[in-house]
Amino acid sequence: MGGQRALMQAVPKLKGFKSLHKKAELVYTDNLNGLTGIVDNFILAEANLITTPYTKVKIITRGDLDAKIELKTQFASKTAIEMIKKQVVASLKLKSQLVQKLKIKLNKSK
Repeated sequence: MGGQRALMQAVPKLKGFKSLHKKAELVYTDNLNGLTGIVDNFILAEANLITTPYTKVKIITRGDLDAKIELKTQFASKTAIEMIKKQVVASLKLKSQLVQKLKIKLNKSK
């Protein structure tokens, strides 16, 4: 008639749910200003912006982005993507203006 109480009955139930998936590490756009070229997880880990290059990374908008970068991460906010595209478009416009000036100089020298 009696006996020991089962462990599952003795331990109270905890509320909520704990996911087995790790959350992405956050990197803010103002931290990317010191980087140039292609930016991926390995570059971010070398710059000590994330703990390891094998984690998920999400880019979040904060501050201004002056660097011209090509981003290759797992996640990015919509505004961060727009900010990076504006930098790329601005650099392309600048390059096209420089090419036009060079063409004009070459034509004058002939």
